[in-house]
Amino acid sequence: MLVAPVDWLPSKDAKPLERLQEVQGRVVAASTQLGIRCETLTSISSKPMEEIARVAKMHRCESVLLGLSEISEDSQGTRLEHLLGELETDVVVLRAPKDWELSSSKRILVPVGGRGGHDYLLTRLLSSLSRSQKRQVKFIRVVPLAVTAADHRRAERELDRTASENSGAQCEREVIVSDDVIGTIASQAGENGLVILGVQRLGRRQKLFGNFTRKIARQTQSPIIISRRG
Repeated sequence: MLVAPVDWLPSKDAKPLERLQEVQGRVVAASTQLGIRCETLTSISSKPMEEIARVAKMHRCESVLLGLSEISEDSQGTRLEHLLGELETDVVVLRAPKDWELSSSKRILVPVGGRGGHDYLLTRLLSSLSRSQKRQVKFIRVVPLAVTAADHRRAERELDRTASENSGAQCEREVIVSDDVIGTIASQAGENGLVILGVQRLGRRQKLFGNFTRKIARQTQSPIIISRRG
């Protein structure tokens, strides 16, 4: 995507083209290194969000991957949220520092809530992330201090089932007792962790960046992947 003003003249302003060439070079280099076949399409628009939605619909894309440098309070109610609401595809949003590289994340943390939120999209993500190098995958469920023994055992069974369905036997799983859900997830991610959050689509008006997601983003510097099935 080349973002340029409506009256853009390449002969007078070459910066958009320079940015495009830099991004394309990184994409080709990364795909070659990973052994992944890559096809590129360049589109020029002064309204990038509308253009992304148009291209995704026209080409019947199954998934759309978006990158963000930060998830803040301003992420709600923006054109980005409107775009995500319009897309009927699977959506994967990556929040990561500018110079972050996937190879630096040796550990993948998957927090699981009581209402699910993960499905085949998570399975595909974990498979893709582990294809190039072996990673340590851990599923966690945080339950309150007042949890009963019966509810704790039920949470363990549900977590085992979720982990097995999405990642197989080669992963860790732990039910952690704490009233500080956000702090627990942040501490479990660690310095080299990649956090994957699953979001269920309940309608076009549902906000992808809810309070839970933004609180985790504020309390950790770890890269975060937010996945939502279309």
